[in-house]
Amino acid sequence: MKIRLIGKTSATVGHSILQVKGVSGKKYPFKRVKGEGYMYSTESSKEVDDIFNGQNSRYPYFFTPVLNGEEKEVDNKPVIETEDKTLDELRDLCYSLNIPTITQDKERSLTRMLEAYKLGCS
Repeated sequence: MKIRLIGKTSATVGHSILQVKGVSGKKYPFKRVKGEGYMYSTESSKEVDDIFNGQNSRYPYFFTPVLNGEEKEVDNKPVIETEDKTLDELRDLCYSLNIPTITQDKERSLTRMLEAYKLGCS
């Protein structure tokens, strides 16, 4: 994860690194990246919380930290097999996917609900 500082004051002009103090007292070095601003990279959510909580309460007029995350494409297509399943197996599958059913549902209606669920997830 990267944290970017937004804002510009006369205090930041010319500095290649800004030392930002978190709530815990630890100093985090934000390095200037041309065209992006001051950036700090971390993998720890604890550090992110420390930076955000410390700066929002101390220096709201100076800058605001913004979290820059990279989006990863995830294949969320569920694999749902409905062929050759009994009524109880279809009902259990619906239950595991949080699809509400009633006792009067037949195999045909449960299969339709599962097909609709698959279409909605793609």
